[in-house]
Parts: sequence; structure tokens; C-alpha cells
Amino acid sequence: MVFTHLQSKEQNKPTFQSIEQANTDTKSVSPNDRYILVSAVGEVCLQPNNCRITISVTAKKDDAKDAKSSVSRRIEYIQQCLNNHGIKQNDRDIYERLTRDGRFYVMRTEITAKFSDVIKCQSLSNLLVEKLDQNVDISLPEFFHDDKDIESLRKQASLLAIHNAKLKAQEMAKLVHMEVGRTISIQEEETNENYPSSSNISPSVHQRKIDAVLTVSSKVSVQFELKKKNKQRS
Repeated sequence: MVFTHLQSKEQNKPTFQSIEQANTDTKSVSPNDRYILVSAVGEVCLQPNNCRITISVTAKKDDAKDAKSSVSRRIEYIQQCLNNHGIKQNDRDIYERLTRDGRFYVMRTEITAKFSDVIKCQSLSNLLVEKLDQNVDISLPEFFHDDKDIESLRKQASLLAIHNAKLKAQEMAKLVHMEVGRTISIQEEETNENYPSSSNISPSVHQRKIDAVLTVSSKVSVQFELKKKNKQRS
């Protein structure tokens, strides 16, 4: 829904904070100038462009050194596979933990790897399952967005809301046989970020990707100058 309000120069001018790089010039205007105030919403969606998996390697031995060695051999192979798939070192996290289980030593190492290509993620996961034994466990992919992509989406929603506000202002101006002039002020009233509601993490990779779609909406109030239409010359 779009809300509009017409006002003349004699009324108190609302104070608005400007956002983005919109024109917010507030130079003096003549007493006959009018303004139109419009509220509008912009909404944009983005599918996740990254995913990560966790590869766990576990060994249980009588001797701690043997447990570490058993895990180490598999980790070296996994690291080489990650290199072959173009996964950089700064896109990997490694955690190692040695525990006791009765008289046995249990060594567990986890590698979390980030992918920007889901096909590469799928290829690596299937390769490791094929080549390694049951002591290696690979999680289903978790989908997510980069921080810079989320920030870009917020800006897109705000700009779309401003664009929608101007379109609505132009429609309303036509009703009173006037036209929209310069932008006077812009205020972002509300911003919402939502993912599809899901009570449980789905075992379906396709559903996981759908559940990770981000929707950002922005509501803005924009004040425009309202001018008389220029008469067309005959």
C-alpha cells in the first residue's frame, strides 16, 4: 500500500534523513510551491551463492600416536582433494581433538570448507565417499550469503522502494493535473530481512537451498516537489 499526502509551503516541513545518493537539496522555494509525501515498499530476493560442508575423520586406537597417524593420512588426502578443486586455504577451517574412551584414544579432526560453486562441492563430497572408508563423515551442504551480498541486497531494496515511491507520486500527481519535481527528502522507515520459515533442517539439499533464500524489504517515505504541468507549445 502507498500513502500520499499533499502539503503547501506554509505548513511545517517534516524533517527526514536522506539515504543512498538521492537528491535531497532543500534550497528555498516560492510560497506557491506544493509537495507530495509518498510511502512505498521495495522487496528483493537472493538465492544463496555459497555453501559449506564439514568433513569429519575419526580414529580409535590403543595408542594416541596411532590414532593421530591414522587420521593424519586421511586428512592429507582430503587436503589434496580440496586443492585440486580450487578451494583456498582461507576458505578452510580445521579443528582437531584427542579424547579418551576407556583404554582407547579417539582422534577426531574436522575440516569445514567453503564453496562458491555447488557443483564443486557435490563433486568433492562424492569423491571422498567413494575413496575413503566409514571413518570419514561428510555433512550435507549448508547454504549461505556473503556479508557483502547481503549489504548489496539491502541497498537494492532501498533504491527499489525509492523508485516505487516516485512512480506512485507521479500517478497521484496526474490526478491533480500536476507533475513531480525534485526530491526534497527521504526517510527509511523500516527494513526487514527474512528467510523462509522452516522448523527443521531438511535432509533434502534442494529444500535446504530454498530455505536459505533471503528476502529483504525496505519501506521509505519520500517527499517530492509538486509542480504545475508545463503547457505544450502548439
